[in-house]
Parts: sequence; C-alpha cells; structure tokens
Amino acid sequence: MIVDICAGVDRANIERAQEGLDMSEPMKKPDRGGSQAISKSLAKPDTTTQAGQVLEALERQPMSAAELQWGLRIAHAPAAVRDLRKKGYSIVTEWHPHPSRPGKRVKRYRLLESK
Repeated sequence: MIVDICAGVDRANIERAQEGLDMSEPMKKPDRGGSQAISKSLAKPDTTTQAGQVLEALERQPMSAAELQWGLRIAHAPAAVRDLRKKGYSIVTEWHPHPSRPGKRVKRYRLLESK
C-alpha cells in the first residue's frame, strides 16, 4: 500500500513535468487575503438565499436567531450567520434584555459594517 501511495506521488510529479511546470520551484500557496481583502469589498449574497435574507434583516436592526427564523421563515439562522461571517461580514453577537420576560436576556446578531 505504501508503494501505491508513493507511485501516485511520482505520477503526479511526472504529470506536472509533462505539463511543462518547473519542478525545481516549490508550489505557491494561494493568497487568502486575510483581513485586508475582507475590508475592501464583499459581494452581496443573493436575496433569495437564506444568507441574503439574514444580511438584509441585519442591515435594518439587530435580531435574535428566533426572530430571524420566525420572521424570515428560514431553517437555521445561526448557519446563515456563520456563512456570512465566513464570507467576511462582521457580525457580532450581543446580549439584549428579553422583550417579554423581565430579568432574562437574549442574544442578538448585529452587523457592524453595512457593505
């Protein structure tokens, strides 16, 4: 089995050489951009997607996961927020007083920058 794995690596190197790639240079890592790329420009998600609907709602006001799920009729608001964060949107989670239960709190998502 080890021989097969090594043979696969050798085949990959042979294919790279046949394609005319320089084997003496190490492969370059893709530029991930880091925080600089995030702050420059973000493509706005399609408003027909759950992430796009959540983004539009958070541009208006902070909302809890329950408010997003009930108001927008989406399956799982935290997943949509996670997807937006992965795309580079700055969304923070903050504690707010519960609207109908004194002494209780709810977490609400808030968009820091509107793009």
